Amino acid sequence: MREVTCECGPGYVGNGEFCNGNLASVVATNSNFSVFYSTLVKYAEAAVEGKNLLNFLTTRSSNATLFVPHNAGFPGNETLSWRDMEYHISTNNSLHFYEDLKHNTAIPSRLGYNLVVVITSDKSQADDTPPIKLVNKQIILDWNIPATNGLIHVIQGPLRAPPVAVTPPAPSAVHSKSSAPAVTTVLIIIFIGGVIAGVAYYFLRYRNDAFRFQYFKNDDEDSTKAGRNPAIVSIPNPLYSGYKAFAEPFGEPQQAESPAMDAAVPPNLLD
Repeated sequence: MREVTCECGPGYVGNGEFCNGNLASVVATNSNFSVFYSTLVKYAEAAVEGKNLLNFLTTRSSNATLFVPHNAGFPGNETLSWRDMEYHISTNNSLHFYEDLKHNTAIPSRLGYNLVVVITSDKSQADDTPPIKLVNKQIILDWNIPATNGLIHVIQGPLRAPPVAVTPPAPSAVHSKSSAPAVTTVLIIIFIGGVIAGVAYYFLRYRNDAFRFQYFKNDDEDSTKAGRNPAIVSIPNPLYSGYKAFAEPFGEPQQAESPAMDAAVPPNLLD
């Protein structure tokens, strides 16, 4: 009998007994990973981030460690969020073989949070039994499954991403946010007050101009301004004038004449 050897073709990796493609194809062709793969496909169809994740798992230039949960680890209709999916994959160029996983080893994930490896020993078994390795409290069931762009470890159940950290705002930011409405209100009140004052000033000013006292000029004033001299009227002073018309009402005409006037009359030389 002749011994037959098998070799994997281009684009595949294996030892002849199996030949694997990229990380996504390995997950897709293994029936024990169907729940994780179906969630991955739905995520890729629903969001751009999911499409980018699927491309990352199929691109030959990637080089990452993938922790795939076994189907038996999904109780009931449990599903994974997109953050959970990103939490199962290490960052690029981060290969971690099973032998290199030490106690408290931190593996950075694509989500930005580290996966922590814990090693425990089962005291009920023999001393030569290899220790149990867990990643985020999930037991690693199978390991070092090769792919053309990475490495796969099978874990007992799915990983849950930590909640999003909410950073409290700085006190100065809180103060500025709380004072902003008050400042806006004050500015609005000042603006409205200025508008009202302007309208009132305009109304009062032009209303007074409409009812302002009118000065009427007579014809004499017009003639004076035109350059004509007004007629001079002489008013005699009754105290200094010898006109009889002003003296008669107060006595006899003879009595009204002054002695000076009698002396001034020349004597009649013919008498």
